[in-house]
Formats: sequence, structure tokens, C-alpha cells
Amino acid sequence: MSALKVLSIRSAFYTPALLTAARFLPEAGVPAELIFRTDHNPSAMLREGTLDFAQHAPSAAMVDLSKGIADTPLHIASINARDGFLLIGRDPDAAFDWKKLEGRTVVPASFAVQPEACLRYALHRQDVDESKVALVRGLDGMAAAAQAFADGTGDYVQLQDPMARTLVGQGKGHLVAQFGPAIGPIAFSSIATSRRLIEERPDTVRAFMSAYRTAREWIDAAEPGEIRDAIAPWFESADPQVLLDAVAGYKALGTWSRRTAIDRAEFETTIDMMCLHPDLTGVSTRFDYDQCCNDAFALEVDGAR
Repeated sequence: MSALKVLSIRSAFYTPALLTAARFLPEAGVPAELIFRTDHNPSAMLREGTLDFAQHAPSAAMVDLSKGIADTPLHIASINARDGFLLIGRDPDAAFDWKKLEGRTVVPASFAVQPEACLRYALHRQDVDESKVALVRGLDGMAAAAQAFADGTGDYVQLQDPMARTLVGQGKGHLVAQFGPAIGPIAFSSIATSRRLIEERPDTVRAFMSAYRTAREWIDAAEPGEIRDAIAPWFESADPQVLLDAVAGYKALGTWSRRTAIDRAEFETTIDMMCLHPDLTGVSTRFDYDQCCNDAFALEVDGAR
């Protein structure tokens, strides 16, 4: 068997995808190659067959369908059921309230549509007048957002870990809030694969899903220090304590629940979020779960435990 090509982002938030590709697939006798995201569109790469599986988001299927792309990849497993972005401010604020963003400037993590959509959805959920919040435009990705904030742009920045806590550790900002509690349960990120792979190689999908379920069970049972040590090779520049705090924070948030299937109610919240600002997302239709997701393989491995 040729190595399965698995795409992810170099973030502690995506630990289940990282460890599945690098550890749990090989341990199950399935060769795999972990590839980190570039500027190439993951959905297109899955359709073209240059990837087998990708860390992605159900919202990406909604965007594809809105563009008339019928063979959009299907999302087969949950990675994160909470938004994992953190809000970093210039000053410590133990009494932070989201209303404080009115009249201020926020630097979004603009590597895709969903981060800004979630930011704006959090403002909506917290009754913030979005018209009074300035968002910095023209940046490309989290690293650019972090650098812009460190250089003095904006009052707040939206980042994932360990990048967020690294900025804090450098004395360039303070953690004031998390987006996860502000939004609540949501189908945030997922494992996606092509419809062709599901149809033509279902046993490959089952093998991946079995290893993925094992990875999630290990993460659920492991202490934060064990998880930190397992993902440390991808974060050589991160301070070990910062990475530990990042892992512990995500574990406490409950983003890596043991349930593998993408929850249907959480999918509906994602639709709410994407349809709130169709000018940003391009999505104005409430697509059905089965148009974007396939939970058959997840339910198989969930039921086997």
C-alpha cells in the first residue's frame, strides 16, 4: 500500500489529525505521510487525488456547494467541536467583556473564511455591535496576524495555540478570552476525504477511521504532558511550558471529545454561522448534513468501542 497522504495545520488544536498520521496509522500497519497545509486549496487537492485525507471544516463543503461544486469532499469525522481561537489583548483584563471590543480594532486570523466568520459569529452571540468593531484586512494567515499585532497593529488579535500563548510569553499580549465558550458547541474542524475514495476504497477509509478513533481515545486518556511530548517535534520553537499550557487549555475546553462522528446539531450551528454573513462566506443556503458529511464510518468505529 502506498502511503496515505494526510494534510493538517501545524497547530496544537489539530493534535488528533497530527498524531493519527504520524503515529497511530503507522502503528496499525498503514503507512502515512503527514503534509502541512500550503496555499493550495485542500478541497481541490482531495478532489484531484493529491491528498487522501485532510484536516478541514464542514463549512468548506458549504462554500463549495454554494459555488456549484457538486463533488465537494465529504467530512467524515470531528476533530474539534469548539472554536479553538484565543483572543489576545494589549493589556491584562480579568474582567473582560466582549462588549469592550466596540470601538476597538481586532486582527483576525485570516488564513481561511471560517476564522473570521467565527469571530463575527462570536460577536453576534455576545450581542456586540459588529459595526463598531474594526477588523484589520489584507493579512495572510495566523503568523502574519501575530506579527502585525506584535508590531503594534490593533487592540486585539485572534490566534490559535501555541502561537497565542507564545505571544503572551514574549510579553507582547495577554490572554483575555476564548472563542469556544463564547460560541458554544459547533462543528468547527473535521477530517475530510473525497467521494471517490469513499466509493472506491471504503476499506482504506475504515482503516483510517480506526486509527483516528484510537488516537482520540489515547488523547482523551493521556495527561497534558504526555500529549505535549507527543506533538513536540512539530513545535521545536515553542517553549515547552507554553506548549503544555496550550494542550491543557484545549483539553479543558473539551474540544477533543471521544465522539468521532460530527454532531448534527453542531453542524446546524455551523450553518447558522456561515449564513449570518453571506457577503463574507458566500453561503446563504442551509445545506443538509448529508450534502456535506458522511457519518457512517464514524458511527461504525464509535459503535465498536
